[in-house]
Amino acid sequence: MTKDTTACGSCMAAYEAAQKLKRTNYGSNNSACHPSFWKPNFFLYEGKKETELIGDKQQNVVNKVVRDFLPLIKESKENPAVALANLMYEKIKQEILKIIPDDFPAPIGLIGGVHINTDKQERIEDFFVVKDVLLRRGPNKKFDDLTKEYYASLPN
Repeated sequence: MTKDTTACGSCMAAYEAAQKLKRTNYGSNNSACHPSFWKPNFFLYEGKKETELIGDKQQNVVNKVVRDFLPLIKESKENPAVALANLMYEKIKQEILKIIPDDFPAPIGLIGGVHINTDKQERIEDFFVVKDVLLRRGPNKKFDDLTKEYYASLPN
């Protein structure tokens, strides 16, 4: 797949590596906000601690998340690179929403999406696909999804 895509290098590297590794001793919590996520022995891969696979903690997080997505990517009818991008986007969105305090006093707007890398030889510029336009109008309120309104407001 890496020969067919210009998707995020760290995600693609994690995807390629994840397909080659077998996980044992699976833990129960998948959230990067949960302390057990960061324990070095939390996952074992072919007898190696997760931190022994690669020395970069940020890449270890990407590797772990991508490994958890492998079954979903395999089941998806989408191109694996597209499925991976969509799943990573949703995971990142979940983590961002977790860190916003419920009692934050001001309105909060979030625009989320996926940056699309294109083939420079074709002279097509990279672009950003908006997946979510969210607005929370004050403390202890839910986010309103304004994505449809955003797309409706764009010129044809």
